[in-house]
Amino acid sequence: MPANLVAYADKGNDLRIGMGSTLFGLGIRRVGMALGFAIILGVTATVGSLLPLAVLHPQQLWTRQGFWLIIGLFLVISGVILSSVAGQLRERDAPVKTEDASRTTFGLGVVICLFSGVFSAMLNFSFVFGKELRESSLAAGARPTMASNLIWALALSAGFLANAAYCCHLLRKNHSWSLFSARDAGGKYWLGAILMGLVWFSGIVVYGIGAAKLGAWGAILGWPLFMAMIIIAGNLWGAATGEWAGASRRSYTYSWAGIIALVLAICAISRGGGA
Repeated sequence: MPANLVAYADKGNDLRIGMGSTLFGLGIRRVGMALGFAIILGVTATVGSLLPLAVLHPQQLWTRQGFWLIIGLFLVISGVILSSVAGQLRERDAPVKTEDASRTTFGLGVVICLFSGVFSAMLNFSFVFGKELRESSLAAGARPTMASNLIWALALSAGFLANAAYCCHLLRKNHSWSLFSARDAGGKYWLGAILMGLVWFSGIVVYGIGAAKLGAWGAILGWPLFMAMIIIAGNLWGAATGEWAGASRRSYTYSWAGIIALVLAICAISRGGGA
């Protein structure tokens, strides 16, 4: 593997992980929970799996494994198109009643979601190309299943900077710093934020453990499976919160067709990784 690629994977993409998270929130705000999750995580799953394969095992692209992965890529593109059509039909049939004008900029929202998916995939790049960090952690006495936490600590800490910068910008722009000391800013909100962070990071840690147990193909096979579960959870939550209430049967059909295409893409990529 080229030395400059290692340097990029270990350092250059960490801030982009934070950019991906920031764009994730902006994308969800414009296109909704179910559609945003489908597009962002579909792209994240594909890019995060295919690029490491192309760099680490380029000869496998012309084998049965590569065949399944390329099929997965086309399925993801199909899923994104179907999901985008579903979102446009939903806005036409059941426009979202909100004072936030940003929710109506659907096209921009789709573009933001696509960029978020690409940048978010770099979290897996840090895991795949951060082999030297993992070996250093093992040399220091870490257990094999926990050695990846050093990679997460570096990648996510750098990614935090992009998120924090944008949050500070909004707090300054909206003159809302005082909300932190407001009377109704009770401990339950701080507790909820802490619990949310712990639950999210726990998922990342468990992914690292599972990928390590899968061996050399762990990140290529495990990453799309990880994304699949997030897509399923996101869409179930979107349906539970009534996001598609009042939408036509046609928009539902396109939405579920897109979700099915994305799930099939992840299955194809997983089969390619395990072939």
